[in-house]
Amino acid sequence: MTVNSIRTPPVGLSMLTDKRLHRRISIIVFSILFIVLAWELAARFLVRDETLLPGPFSVWNHFTYLLTTSEKVGIQNDIWASTARVLVGWAIGIAIGVPVGAALATNEVLRIGADPLLQAGRSVPPLAFAPLMVVWLGLGEPSKYVLIALGVMPIIAINVSAAIGGIDRSLLRVTSTMGASPFYRLRRVIIPAILADLFTSMRVTLGLAWATVIAAELVASTAGLGYRILKASQYMDTNTIFAGILAIGLLALIGDRVLLVLQKVLVPWRGVG
Repeated sequence: MTVNSIRTPPVGLSMLTDKRLHRRISIIVFSILFIVLAWELAARFLVRDETLLPGPFSVWNHFTYLLTTSEKVGIQNDIWASTARVLVGWAIGIAIGVPVGAALATNEVLRIGADPLLQAGRSVPPLAFAPLMVVWLGLGEPSKYVLIALGVMPIIAINVSAAIGGIDRSLLRVTSTMGASPFYRLRRVIIPAILADLFTSMRVTLGLAWATVIAAELVASTAGLGYRILKASQYMDTNTIFAGILAIGLLALIGDRVLLVLQKVLVPWRGVG
């Protein structure tokens, strides 16, 4: 048996993978075409008013115009502003949530005391804290960062705590018996065991971060996609409203796909869709 024959996947498995990929692409394309067709028919024959419901091709043309025109008119700066807020606030929430979740999993007293607070905090919409953030931190960027982090942190902490709590204790006992250091157990046992759940939580909270920042920009902001949508609504500019919604959806989708690719690379032993 040669090295190449070991590395090359069986022909049957390769064909099965190709069929699944083609089927997946076909479903995605069909779904998009169905939505576009339904939208176009509704705009043409049901609503019949471009001000209320512009067609998908009109929205797409306006969207590409806003992306390519000058920065004063376009949405380039709004995209950068919203994206930066999402990434910073999301990263802060993860950076706080992971150690908090680890502490909850390893300290029973802390878990009993803090879990109800985290569960209650997870149930409160982040936007409910917006007036407080404005009072405490003003209308600048810090208030938006904190608002996003408040929504992300409890979910990350709860899921990390549950993931660590679900690790097979026999694995930890075996590594301790073999004289492994705490750092080795963390690197070789704990982190690999929780990575899949952590990535799932990161994907969920990234979507929440986008929803939170748009809501925050609708309330108090002078730039961003939420602010652009609010400004367009004041002039009944539905093309710009839909273009803003499309930009938010595409950016969120790109972020989710990036995380999915990273998950496949870093956690290859867990199949992901």
